[in-house]
Amino acid sequence: MLCQVNGELKNLLVAAVGEDLETRVHLLTEDKLQLARALLNSAQRLSTHQEQTEWLAGQCEVWRSKFLASSLMVEELARWKAALNQKATDLQEALKRVLEERGKARESLLNTYRNLSVLRENFDHTYSISHKPELASTNILDLAAGTMLLSKSLHHTLLGSSNTHARTEPDFTGLSMSTCAEKIAESLLANPMPLLLSDAACSAVMGAAVAVGGQMLIGPSIPVCCGHCSGEIKLV
Repeated sequence: MLCQVNGELKNLLVAAVGEDLETRVHLLTEDKLQLARALLNSAQRLSTHQEQTEWLAGQCEVWRSKFLASSLMVEELARWKAALNQKATDLQEALKRVLEERGKARESLLNTYRNLSVLRENFDHTYSISHKPELASTNILDLAAGTMLLSKSLHHTLLGSSNTHARTEPDFTGLSMSTCAEKIAESLLANPMPLLLSDAACSAVMGAAVAVGGQMLIGPSIPVCCGHCSGEIKLV
């Protein structure tokens, strides 16, 4: 009887130990699965963070290139502004001097026209000083044209149509044709502003920035398939 009881106790003890081991193995298996899931989630988050880090690094390069290009363009525009201001000042000063000289020339032509009109009145009896001057205006061009007509009329009145009384015409060879202000203006117009800096540098930097930015924003391109292909497209 005692042996039977001991045998049953042993069986119960073995069963209890077996159930305890099975429970522990089950718990360890569940812990292992949870750890595997956590490790997989961590790997996915790490991969996502790495992609975001690479994307941000690309964006940093894009904006660095854009900043470099904008800095070059700002510096270029500053130089252009200074050069254009100086050019505008020089041209304005030259124009002012040309207008002053034209004003003096107009006064001289106007006085010459008046003197020729008086001479024509005294030597050409068919002409009356009360006659309205044959001028459309008193600007320098109309005065020059009117003075030339009056001089021709006086030439015909005083010397006639023949050239027997005409003397040798003066020789103007070698004399300057431009005034000081006209020479300055001609010099400024003959020397246009050179390009301070070629746009190649700015264009190259901006082109690189746009290219990199386009790749970062657009992402990998999807290949185009022909009509004979079938199935899904997988990007590697």
